[in-house]
Parts: sequence; C-alpha cells; structure tokens
Amino acid sequence: MRPAPDAKDFRRELSSLLPRLRRFALTLTRDGGEADALVEEVCNRAIGQPGGWDGRGRLDGWIFALARAVHGEKPPAWREALAALAQGGQGTEGPGSEIRALILALPDTYASVFLLVDVERYSYTEAAAVLDLAPEQVAKTLCAARLRLANMTAASSMRRA
Repeated sequence: MRPAPDAKDFRRELSSLLPRLRRFALTLTRDGGEADALVEEVCNRAIGQPGGWDGRGRLDGWIFALARAVHGEKPPAWREALAALAQGGQGTEGPGSEIRALILALPDTYASVFLLVDVERYSYTEAAAVLDLAPEQVAKTLCAARLRLANMTAASSMRRA
C-alpha cells in the first residue's frame, strides 16, 4: 500500500491526467463545453475533497469514477453554473477528429467502455469498477462497441469509394 500523496504530488498527478479525463468526460457529455465544465468540477472536488484518494489503487480510475458520479448527479448544478462555457463552442477539427466523432457516435456506455479498455488500456475488471458494471457486462459492451465501430467505418469507407 502506497502512502497517501501529499497535496503537491496529488495536483501534479491530477494535472497529468487532464487530457485523459477530458476524453472520458466527452464520452459522458457528448459536448466539448460540457466536458470542460465536468472536468473542472471533478478537479475541484478531487482537490477539495477531504479523505479523497488515499493512494491505493489507480488515481486515474478514482478520477474517472468521480467524473461518472458527478455527471450522474441530479440536478446537474455544474452544468447550469458553467453553461456559458458550453455556449463558447470549441472546434472539433484536428488530428483524430474523425476517430473522436466515431467514438462519440456510439451510445454512452459503449463509448466509455471502449475508451477505458481500448484507449486507456484498463482491464475489464478495472473498467467495471469505474463504470459500476460487472466485468462480463464490460466484455459484452466492448464487443458490441467494436462491432458498431467496424460497421460505421465500413459504411464510411464505402461512401468514399
């Protein structure tokens, strides 16, 4: 068991996770502005949460689970408070934008499972813990997501030909 990190180390590790956290937030929100607002709220809670991450397990898994919990809150006060950010509109052009669009076209759970297992390299058990699913459900969902992505890319390739 690792000792709990000090605040400086925790913030450094958290800041290194921001690009990955934003990708995960996009699978939950489907909107760049809302994803940014969610990331901001998750970081605020992670930093300000007494007794938060205790140094055991993976920090990224704890952060992703926190993001899922914050996103699932009703009513989502963080969305309303940061609605202006969502209105700002951020471009989706750039490297990987086609792939990002395909992943975000998947149903919510499919996109999150695909991101965690195939992009972030989580095991089925680790992804299941983050998403509060059974590992068997993660495996089934991942299979369905991969099939859907394969069909989407085949259809896209046929249109180009």
